[in-house]
Amino acid sequence: MELSGINGESEADVYTVHVVLPSGDAVINVEALGSDYSDYDVIIGMDIIMLGEFHFDKVDDHNVFSFNIQLQ
Repeated sequence: MELSGINGESEADVYTVHVVLPSGDAVINVEALGSDYSDYDVIIGMDIIMLGEFHFDKVDDHNVFSFNIQLQ
């Protein structure tokens, strides 16, 4: 797939994956792009975030987030 971003244009491999979150929620058959970014294992996009409730807080100088999906 051709990508265009702040660093210019590049190509990325496309994979179909199942995303299982620490809560046990799963999103099946998600298109994922391979990347050379070594700072991140996974970046969750809005296609998954919009499926649930995402909460981000700062507690005792630490960043804390939770994410829940209400599966039917």
